[in-house]
Order: sequence, then structure tokens, then C-alpha cells
Amino acid sequence: MQIGNYNPSAVQALRALTGINNDLAITERRMATGKRINSAADNPSHWSIATTMRAEVANRRALADSMTMSLNVVEAAAHGVDTTLTLLNRFKQLMVQAADPNANATTIDNEMRSIREQLVSTVKSASFNGINLLYHKRGASYTFNYTGGADMSASGNVVAAQRTLDLTGLTLFDEVAGNGWLTRAFSQPGANTFRQLLPLQPSNFLIGVYYTGTTRATGFAYNTALWALDQVIAGVTNTGATLGALKAGLEGQVDLTTNIANIQERGIGRLLDANMNEESARLRALQARQQLGIQALSMANDRPNAILQLFRQDTSTNPFLRR
Repeated sequence: MQIGNYNPSAVQALRALTGINNDLAITERRMATGKRINSAADNPSHWSIATTMRAEVANRRALADSMTMSLNVVEAAAHGVDTTLTLLNRFKQLMVQAADPNANATTIDNEMRSIREQLVSTVKSASFNGINLLYHKRGASYTFNYTGGADMSASGNVVAAQRTLDLTGLTLFDEVAGNGWLTRAFSQPGANTFRQLLPLQPSNFLIGVYYTGTTRATGFAYNTALWALDQVIAGVTNTGATLGALKAGLEGQVDLTTNIANIQERGIGRLLDANMNEESARLRALQARQQLGIQALSMANDRPNAILQLFRQDTSTNPFLRR
């Protein structure tokens, strides 16, 4: 055994304790963060995959938010169509009642006027974030650009799939004469007159119990007005069907994109997350080993002192140390 400044037993015990402390620090970090891989140094391959997937998840979340905005626009318009159809069906009921010559035409006409006002209010309010698919202003575009789903770029990145809805023939109220189902003028084959539900052009006859301010619609005039009303209802119904199909498609894409993002996040978790039960058991074991390591180091440091005690005995009791 060598006695001096170098203590092999203590050095060995210190190295063992240092390794235990390093393992303990790793386990404590995993317990604190809940992750098995906290940096590229822990596992470069898994860390790289997880980092790439995180960026893709963020892109999918952003796409889902964009599609949700588009969905809200379409949903607001679809709700406006539903309300419009309810009002139009009531308007037709009044037209049917007006066929009776004994019906109170003034009362029916007053309710029709109220319905016309409600139709305008309904269409104008069917907007979201300033976008209204049912009301077209003069000079505005007849296209609605929206994000319809997720696509993959040539480099493999997730990008938005841009779609365009042509609003020609779908608007209900249009400041441009001849467009918009509620503002369009209809002429029955064989008739030289036009019927219009909402009077944008005063020269056209109204669809209603009175086709002018005071002239009641009877006979051919009544049948023409009823026919024109059916065209309005059919056109609005077509708009509702188109918006309904678009709404269902967007809902499906939002759910799909969100679900895929959730799956990817769970996959990232499987790559990075620590098993907390295992780490907890490992922590307790390392803490116990640390205590044993500290005791072993203390004992190794005390061994040279014990040997030196032999040379500190009283010379009277040790004849070999007498001078």
C-alpha cells in the first residue's frame, strides 16, 4: 500500500460517485421536464425527427385555424339562406291566400312588405369577419378564395390548398341589376313583363298581392307572380345546397387536419416523453447509491489516517520507535 498524497481507493470511490451524480442529474432533469430527450445530445436522431414534426404540427394547426375562418364565413351564409327560405315560404303562403278574392289584400300586402324588409336585413347580416357571400356590392368580385385543406409541396412541407368559390348565380342580394335571386327580374315565357321580389328597378312589376302600388294581381298577373316566386325559392335553395356541401367539406377537412396534428403530437410524445414511473424508481435507486457512494468515499479518505495512527503511538509502548 502506498502512503502519501495519492489515495487510489478514494480516487476510485470519487469516480464512482461522480458517475452516480451525473446519472442522478439526468434523471432529475427528466423528472422536472417530463421528457426523456431534452436536447440533441440526448438522442440526435429522435430529437431531429421530433423537431421536424413539431414544425409540421404547427403548420397543420395554422391551416386548421384558416379553414375554420372560412368555415365560419360559409356557415354564416348558410344560416342566412335557411332564414331566407323560411321567410320565402311564408311569403308564398300569403300569395296562396291572396288567390282568394275575399282575402284582405291590404293586410296580406302589409305582411309582405315586412317580409321584404326582413329579407334585406337577413342577407346583409349573414356575414363573418366582414365577408358576406349572399350580398354582392357593385364593383366587388364574384369569387371567394379560401383554404380548402392541406397539401404537400414539392419539398414535402405541409402547405395550404387554396380553393375558389364562384359566387355567380349564388348571391341573394346584388346591387348589379339582373343578379341576385331576391333582386333578379323574372319574365315568364310568353310574357313581356318582369317580376321582381325586391324592387331594385322601379320599372319592373312586384312579386306580391299587388304587382303595382295599387293594382291587385289576378289571373295571368297572379300566375306570373307565383311562377316568379317559385324561381326565387328554387334559386335560393340551390345556393343553400351549394353552401351546405361546402360547409360539410370544410368541417371534414378541419377535423382531418386537427386529428392528424393530434396524432403527430402523440408521436412526438412517444419519442421524447419520459416514463415517469420508471424515472421515479430510478431516482430513488440513484439517491440510495449516492448515499452509499458518499459513505464509501468517506471510508476511503479515512484509511490513510488509520495507518498513520500506528506511527503516532507513544514511544514508551513501542520499542521500535524509541530513539
